[in-house]
Amino acid sequence: MKSTRPLFTDTATIVLFDPARLAGRQHDECDWWTGDADLEREEAAENLSFVGTRTDGTYEVVVSVDDIVLDGTVLKRSMLRVESSELVFGPGERLPGEGVLRDPRLAGISISPGVYEVTVSVTYAKDPNVPTGYCFALQRR
Repeated sequence: MKSTRPLFTDTATIVLFDPARLAGRQHDECDWWTGDADLEREEAAENLSFVGTRTDGTYEVVVSVDDIVLDGTVLKRSMLRVESSELVFGPGERLPGEGVLRDPRLAGISISPGVYEVTVSVTYAKDPNVPTGYCFALQRR
């Protein structure tokens, strides 16, 4: 199963998460995740996966479940726990906060609950310093 979407971020961050795993952040400030290492702590707790894009802009984002087709350079691997049956992905500025758990503008993908290994890769234009897309490839563990 795969979902592909062009996504715009004005915070140079793309996230993938199960809203149920971030329910405790729903009433935090909208920018809670911009603090020192907050995203890293949530990723270490297996609540989300993220990538910093280095620049704002529009990127082609692919989320692939159990259909590992990595295109580009692998950036990192992490683990992600899924409690509900939906993962959402989008720009960091759409993470839960300010009373909103799941921003309806986020793209979603149906998924079985469980623990997944996430491999994040990046594709580039002709210039290796200009990323054009990111892939979050999930494999159930």
